[in-house]
Amino acid sequence: MPCCTLFLLLSNSLVAQERPLSLPLPLVYGGPTLMSGGGYAPLAGLIGARWELSMRHLTFATEASYASVQKTNDNTGSNQKGRERQLSVEFRVHLPHYWFAGPVASWEGLNTSNYGKSSWHPGIGGGYNFPWMRLGSDFLMAGSDRLNGAQAIVITAFFPSPERDRSHVFFRERIEIYRFHSTVTDWQSASLTRLQLSDHAWGNSVEMSVGVRF
Repeated sequence: MPCCTLFLLLSNSLVAQERPLSLPLPLVYGGPTLMSGGGYAPLAGLIGARWELSMRHLTFATEASYASVQKTNDNTGSNQKGRERQLSVEFRVHLPHYWFAGPVASWEGLNTSNYGKSSWHPGIGGGYNFPWMRLGSDFLMAGSDRLNGAQAIVITAFFPSPERDRSHVFFRERIEIYRFHSTVTDWQSASLTRLQLSDHAWGNSVEMSVGVRF
């Protein structure tokens, strides 16, 4: 009997912490992005869309964005135009008291007047849903990026929290701090490759977007 009572108490506690099932949430957003390092111009424009489905124990989200970027200091001469596309997917397990954690994956494609490159980055992260804000952090690994080996810490804040507030207008700030090495230009040259792999630098970007949830 004591075991049954304990089981019932634990079950009731878990049920009380479950999140209600919500309909898929399409969101669109846009705004400026401040950039530093990586040879980028200091300002870019960004638009994007996000689709989010919150279930009782799991949130699934996928996102696509497009940014008009320009490379002004990448040692390739005159780069008049550029664009950066990103696709990402998130799986977040709901933990007690509005905490969450889970894996993420991101694809990034950069095209400029002189060249193009793309890479996949797996990652892991988590965060917390405050009533007024969702705050999360992810670590993105180098993945398939053999040219630059970029790794990043990404901090994202939604105001208000999409999980706990049904407002139609939201603000999002996304801070990315990344570390990379010089672009590997010739894998056949062992000495040059060693030099480029050892030449590391840091960069960062700050996205400030306003969006609408339907």
